[in-house]
Amino acid sequence: MRGEEKVMASNESITVVLEEPLRVLIIDDDLSAQRRIQKVFEATHLLLDYRFAKNYNDALSLLLGEYFDIGVVDLIMHEGDPGPHQEWEGFDLLQEVLDRGFHRDIALFINSYFVDYKGVARDAFKVFRVKDMWSKELDQSQIVQSLQTALRNEMYFGLRCKITFDDGLNWDVLAENLKLPLHILSSALSLEQASLELRHLIRRLFPDAISVHVAAMEKGASGSAVLRATPFHEAGEASSVVVKYGPLANVRREYDGWCRLRGYTSGFRMTQINDVNGNPGLMQGRHLAALTYTLVGAQMTDIVSFAKCYLTSSAADIERVLERLFLETCRLWYKNMEISQDCNIGAEYAAYLGVNQKSLETPYLFKYPEWPLDGSDIQFQGLPRRKMNNPVYHYCTGKADFRCDVGMCLTHGDFHGSNIRVSPETHDSWLIDFGRSGKGVWVRDFVQLETVIKFQLMQSADVPALYELEDALASGDSLDTLGNFSKDEYPDLQKAFRCIASIRRMAARASKLPEKQLPPEVAYLNYLMSLFYQTLNYIRLQRLIRGGQKKNHVLISAAIILERVNALMS
Repeated sequence: MRGEEKVMASNESITVVLEEPLRVLIIDDDLSAQRRIQKVFEATHLLLDYRFAKNYNDALSLLLGEYFDIGVVDLIMHEGDPGPHQEWEGFDLLQEVLDRGFHRDIALFINSYFVDYKGVARDAFKVFRVKDMWSKELDQSQIVQSLQTALRNEMYFGLRCKITFDDGLNWDVLAENLKLPLHILSSALSLEQASLELRHLIRRLFPDAISVHVAAMEKGASGSAVLRATPFHEAGEASSVVVKYGPLANVRREYDGWCRLRGYTSGFRMTQINDVNGNPGLMQGRHLAALTYTLVGAQMTDIVSFAKCYLTSSAADIERVLERLFLETCRLWYKNMEISQDCNIGAEYAAYLGVNQKSLETPYLFKYPEWPLDGSDIQFQGLPRRKMNNPVYHYCTGKADFRCDVGMCLTHGDFHGSNIRVSPETHDSWLIDFGRSGKGVWVRDFVQLETVIKFQLMQSADVPALYELEDALASGDSLDTLGNFSKDEYPDLQKAFRCIASIRRMAARASKLPEKQLPPEVAYLNYLMSLFYQTLNYIRLQRLIRGGQKKNHVLISAAIILERVNALMS
């Protein structure tokens, strides 16, 4: 049976029904005091789930290891002289919660004989932001009234909200989408624990909704921690939003990245993170977190991922999307570009992607056993020039360590096929997933999108055709000029060439936006050097280069780019 609370409003009895138990942690070394607070919660007639702790260590373990809606903290958990209040165990626990940024995500109450002690109230409310302080000498009915007021103010943490799902989705599927325990979440977090946190976190994103319907972002999507949520209120259906959930640290980084970019994303197709109950729209559990995006101006049922748009649209339509994306949405990023003198681009990409000698060696040896790492050349049958420089050998021996003047600016940092959402009809686009956002090499979004098209979205082809494509892409003298590529028997490669040419033209135009423009030859070197490191990174992403000639395409591409960079720098 669902828990329910009867409260009085306008002389009428209102029953509050919770869809999930209210999670409560009671911390007190006195068992009778624990039982008294338990009776306070039972007086609300709500569905409850309790945990208890008698000392600092047990309480800290529970506070940092499990999700709770409410914590009730005794201030002193030792015998004898209480000492100065700054040294009380209860305040130490509150400090731990504050230091970890969890103070907005758990409603904290103090229950103590010492609430009137000098300085206690000031620190409790001003520093640790507790909801209320209860004297252990206070009448129980007064504590119940305080608790009920706080619950109403917190909108019962969204626990009144009913969640419905599209076919194929449920709480366990949402938890499984986190790919437990494959190094994304700690294997110590069980599927049951993940599901419990998600049930609370997603409801807390919609505290005033009667119900929320949850669906995949687009038909056929699976294994994704990005959802479309449609809330319903008393007035009816409200605007749909994007819900992103995932490991706590990842979602925190995403929120911080969005904060860095939000003032510099222009145009009318903005991505907003919604405030929840007056607080920043980031709901944190202890292992997971969730937030909601509003894609301003989007009809949520009509937008698709860039990957799907690319596969179902013409090259001309993709070109329109790219122009609006880079020269409208991202325009201010490039306008505020600054020049870093004699910058080590390899070091920038090592910090950005984690690509370095150590991270490349093992996947390279596994994926390319035919070419030992101590060999400076690679050979492919059927190519005009069968022998090429081995790009991994040259990188790992320090012969591909590029330095030059580099433009630096804000970037999104993760332009893969799912993080750009597109309206195929209007060619507008919106960005999500800001976990890598921040200052970096100005071309990194451009080159990542180029590699996504070549190595993920483009159909596989034979080695000679892939060689011709890469040779044409590397044969220009600037971002505005490319060689000729004509392969009627491979229309997919023709489309990729045209779209990549458009990406590079957008990069050329972006390089001219700042007051101190990048010289065309420097912009081109920045692009090719960044493209080299981004391409090498695919050797580490074995899952993405399975099938057909994809693994060979990556190596051919890196070899040709390396050759072009060396020629330009000689």
